[in-house]
Amino acid sequence: MTRDRVVELIRIGYMKIADHLALGVAEQGAPDGQAGIEPVPVRSFRRMEEDLVDRELQGAFLPLPAAFDLYSRGEDIRVVLFLNREGGSLLQKRAAGVSGLEGFRGKTILVSSLLSVECMLLHRFLITAGFTVGRQGRESFDVRLVEISPGLMQEVAEHDSEGDVGGFLMPEPWASLAVERGVGDFVCHTGALWACHPSSVLVLDRSVLEKESRAVRAFTAALEKAGDVISRSSENEFAGYTNAFFGRKLDSGSPVTRERNRIFSPSMFPPDTEAIRGIMDYMANRMEMTLYRGEMEDFVQTGWCAQH
Repeated sequence: MTRDRVVELIRIGYMKIADHLALGVAEQGAPDGQAGIEPVPVRSFRRMEEDLVDRELQGAFLPLPAAFDLYSRGEDIRVVLFLNREGGSLLQKRAAGVSGLEGFRGKTILVSSLLSVECMLLHRFLITAGFTVGRQGRESFDVRLVEISPGLMQEVAEHDSEGDVGGFLMPEPWASLAVERGVGDFVCHTGALWACHPSSVLVLDRSVLEKESRAVRAFTAALEKAGDVISRSSENEFAGYTNAFFGRKLDSGSPVTRERNRIFSPSMFPPDTEAIRGIMDYMANRMEMTLYRGEMEDFVQTGWCAQH
């Protein structure tokens, strides 16, 4: 991952969540200044999107629909790989007395990104169960979805004196931590709603792909190697990787631990254009969350993954 010339620094946003674990493992085995890449920790996906628009970042690990939404609004970014699969767990808030799916009626579910495949799956799950689903600014709903950084969800829930919050759609390690602290009870993992669904993707500014292709290839190769290491790891090794990345070991009870061999497999990294079309069609026409008229143009950049 070394370079024989100095490159323009490429700042890539990420969050310290299991979805982005391959980055952490790649960083552990990389020399300083690897390929001109500077990973930048960010606390929320919304802030990551803003930093991309403001050119504070040249790339980011974003939920797939959020990435496409930026692209459709004119941001000159491209997706080069799917970093992971099945990134979220739905929990019920214990203090709210929510029991069973019907307990969500009249409640708010906190989500880390409204523009995510996980949120799409939650919406489809609730609609199929007979609920109407709303979000900020909409008055009539059975269940409302509200976006908030996963690191703030427990705090919001603990200060929810009116009992409005009924649950959370959270990535690890926040989901396991909420269960451990008695804040929430596990309902389901999003992989149960769509096995191996896309989650976070790596997007980069088009100019970076054109000017620094060697750096990008070195970086994506490192991510693929890290994915392979994770997918082949023992339970103890995996716990060590998570502890080093976000300061908490995921044990055997986590669905991410149980499914690590396929969630992080580099064979799943190449972007799937048809999957993107189906996701964006649902989010535009069923959720009314973004504009999509069938255009894809060159949003998907193939050839950056060795597995492709």
